[in-house]
Amino acid sequence: MPDGYNLEVAGETYLAFRYHLIRLQKMKYSKRDLVRMKADFLRMISGCRVNAARRSLLVDFVETYAPLDAQQERRFESIIEADKKYAKVSKMITVYEKRGMQKGMQKGMVQAKRDALLMQMRRKFRFVDAVREQQVQAIDSVKKLDALLLAVIDAQNIDDLDI
Repeated sequence: MPDGYNLEVAGETYLAFRYHLIRLQKMKYSKRDLVRMKADFLRMISGCRVNAARRSLLVDFVETYAPLDAQQERRFESIIEADKKYAKVSKMITVYEKRGMQKGMQKGMVQAKRDALLMQMRRKFRFVDAVREQQVQAIDSVKKLDALLLAVIDAQNIDDLDI
């Protein structure tokens, strides 16, 4: 069994890693050790000279293969806050949490606009068939949803809408 993975395209390496973290789940170690190992792995990642996308991939990898329960999470946070050598880890996690929250808020805003559009359509036209409902749910563009929300006001019938 290989001990790593390389993704190469046209002779250029785009991704290379070793499976050490995956083996952690099979190893016998204490819960206390896992917390310290995770903090150390993230500290090493924070010091790597890789771009943000690769760093994000590595952080996601660690999060997937070294999950912590609530008690371990509190200990992890106390470790990275108490020791200066983990300062970058704390900042790095905060950056990725903010990005995740922004993505979540964006998705929530799009879904709220979809819901508002369907509600207006049902109110004005009394009925929205399943096909049109699926078409609305497939729209990811805020601009398109905003345009449709305004178009509902002037539409005489549901076919006037460019869904």
